[in-house]
Amino acid sequence: MRISTADFIRNYGAHADLALTSPITVTKHGQDRLVILSAAEYDRLTGRGRRTVSPRDLADGDGRLFGVAEARTSFRRRASEERDGEEP
Repeated sequence: MRISTADFIRNYGAHADLALTSPITVTKHGQDRLVILSAAEYDRLTGRGRRTVSPRDLADGDGRLFGVAEARTSFRRRASEERDGEEP
């Protein structure tokens, strides 16, 4: 849904309620200016509230779920240079 800034101000309560279920784009002079969305959707998009764990906290065998990841050669080289005190 797209609405003007003036319409958003005039009908804030109704639009705020609608934004709980679907993002609303607020325009100014016909140009997109803001997107109003629920706090839950914002949290989902930004990753706020995600829980992280240390590999030490995993139960035995859970590590197999992650597989083996390899860094690209350029990243390994850069990390090695930084350990040796060289500028990247």
